[in-house]
Amino acid sequence: MMKQLLIITMLILACGFATATNITYVKHQASDFGLLGSEDFKSMSQGSDIDSDGNNDVLIGLPALNGSYGGLMIVDFMDNGSVDYFMIHDYTNITEWNLTNSGTLGNDVDNIGDWDGNGVDDFVVASWNYNPAVAPDFYLGSVLLVELDTDYSILDITELSATNGMIDNNSRSAFDRFGSCVTNLGDIDNDGVNDIAVGRDGTGLDESLYILRMNSDFSVKDYEVINDTDYNGTAITQFAIQGCQGVGDIN
Repeated sequence: MMKQLLIITMLILACGFATATNITYVKHQASDFGLLGSEDFKSMSQGSDIDSDGNNDVLIGLPALNGSYGGLMIVDFMDNGSVDYFMIHDYTNITEWNLTNSGTLGNDVDNIGDWDGNGVDDFVVASWNYNPAVAPDFYLGSVLLVELDTDYSILDITELSATNGMIDNNSRSAFDRFGSCVTNLGDIDNDGVNDIAVGRDGTGLDESLYILRMNSDFSVKDYEVINDTDYNGTAITQFAIQGCQGVGDIN
């Protein structure tokens, strides 16, 4: 089924408990971006205003792109919701990292702020079916920290995955799917750098949520793991991590 992207504009006038709303929307389909109907918009996150036109740009994950290699699309919208400019990053132009067949790059994305100080927000991007092609390490999953430039191109990519020590080698197994979800947690340890949560939906093999405390150079300072036995010490059946989102300081 082809999914559609709706850009919604709302004008809300409040008077006591009564509200009047004027809602308009612009519908964008995959074909508007030269995509096939099967290459759906799966995830998205607001970015910075790269071209300084007063409208924040959007990063969209396209995990089904090119036979599920996956990819990313940066879209600049105009005031009326129409598309001013867009750029797609996929295996044909991403040279900073090796996309793999069925890796589903872009199954989740989130804004992590401007870590490199160039005035453009950077992103954490999941590739939960990433396959380093070393048996039996297929579908281990991977998470990327993507630095964007002012021309919408990719400056650099830093990989966080099971293949570089993020998941202990002794517990690593096929279908770990590290990167089932990603989210910006804000600066939880007060060191001036935003931290990240990453889901690991292991299809029945030790599903867990990783809390990554990050350094400003995109390396991991330390991390802790919340798994299916950490909820009041009681194992949770059917514990699946396929979505996560920071909620701010709720207490």
